[in-house]
Amino acid sequence: MNFLGRRRNARRANHEYTSDVIGDADNSRVVGLDQDWGNILTGYEVAMAEVFARQAADCIVGKVLTLTDIAIIQPDIEHFIAATQYAEFLEDSQDLLCLFTGIADFYEAQGFYGDAEPWYQQCCNRLEKCFGVHHLDTAASFNNLALLYHSMGNYADAESLYQRSLEIKKNQLGISHPDIAKSLNNLGNIYELMGRYVEAESLYQQALKIREEHLRSNHPDTANSLNSLGNLYSLTDRHTDAELLYQRALKIREMQLGDDHPDTANSLNNLANLYEAMGRYTKAEPLYRRSLRISEEKFGVDHPNTATILNNLAALYEIMGIYTNAESLYLRSLKIREKQLGINHPHTIITLNNLGYLYYVMNRYADAESFYLRALENLANTFPDDHPYIQSMWGNFGGLIEHAVQQGQTATLSDHPTTQAILQEIQNDRGQ
Repeated sequence: MNFLGRRRNARRANHEYTSDVIGDADNSRVVGLDQDWGNILTGYEVAMAEVFARQAADCIVGKVLTLTDIAIIQPDIEHFIAATQYAEFLEDSQDLLCLFTGIADFYEAQGFYGDAEPWYQQCCNRLEKCFGVHHLDTAASFNNLALLYHSMGNYADAESLYQRSLEIKKNQLGISHPDIAKSLNNLGNIYELMGRYVEAESLYQQALKIREEHLRSNHPDTANSLNSLGNLYSLTDRHTDAELLYQRALKIREMQLGDDHPDTANSLNNLANLYEAMGRYTKAEPLYRRSLRISEEKFGVDHPNTATILNNLAALYEIMGIYTNAESLYLRSLKIREKQLGINHPHTIITLNNLGYLYYVMNRYADAESFYLRALENLANTFPDDHPYIQSMWGNFGGLIEHAVQQGQTATLSDHPTTQAILQEIQNDRGQ
């Protein structure tokens, strides 16, 4: 069995994984309809399509949706879907973009990636057909589908779409436009996840250069690039370089956005994560706690952002051997995520996995097994079989069963078919 290690939260709060709605509205397209039929449509159906598109832009696109938000939107989602019948008659490219993206975001926010995918794909196809492959909002639609594939672990398709989006933007805006930096950042993140660190670093540096030259050195977007590059250096154990970049990003955010801004909280969280990796636990803890306080004040105690910081602080306490505190915070994080995001959301699954690992190191085999099984069952509903999360969590679960065998604790395990299948495989390998 290959014990691959636990999957903890992706702590890259500013890799700009938001839906991309860019460019000026294009009202120049001529709708080729019979005049009378066109008047009927624009008199009601198209007008309603425009209303729902703008409602999507205001309430869904680019927002962090909780289950409360989902419940509010749910009664209207069938109307959003019905409005797409008239999408080809929308004269504003951003209306079309927001209508389809809003529906896709609604499903993606719940972890229903399979339901979100066709809406993102339709958005790409409709924009390309109606406004052309070189339109900026077509580029935005490619970016949004890439973001979904990014989340699904489909890095090859995400890379291709990010590249297409980037080429359109370069042709329309020039190579040094600030919006180019956003695409460079997203593509860099894909390369980082694929282990192509040299390419990722180059793109992050290009994005940073554009922002420093065309915005200013203390602009919040510049802080985003500093943060992304810091994340890469932290991942590749260039801790000193990462610390300098994180500190610069934090200083900019404190000065430009304020000490209690959510982006400031993100910088505090990332710097704390770095100090944790460096073994500087006493420096990490107060940063996590300050980040947590800001999140609780700005978003509330039951918000998903708060749950992320709770998860990370719990991980610190776990490393420090303060297991009671770690368990309490993980359970609090899990409760928020199950309530606000749902049981199949990746973040909920990560916390289930983390609790499984905590109970594993505490030798609470039955509890560890229970949480690992819940994580694996929920994960199967969200990601394809070859996603890195699934591979990692199967490694964790296999490691638990193997450790139970080594310690003579197999009697504490359940008769769950998955557990028993792995147990039998291990025992066969050991000649038992």
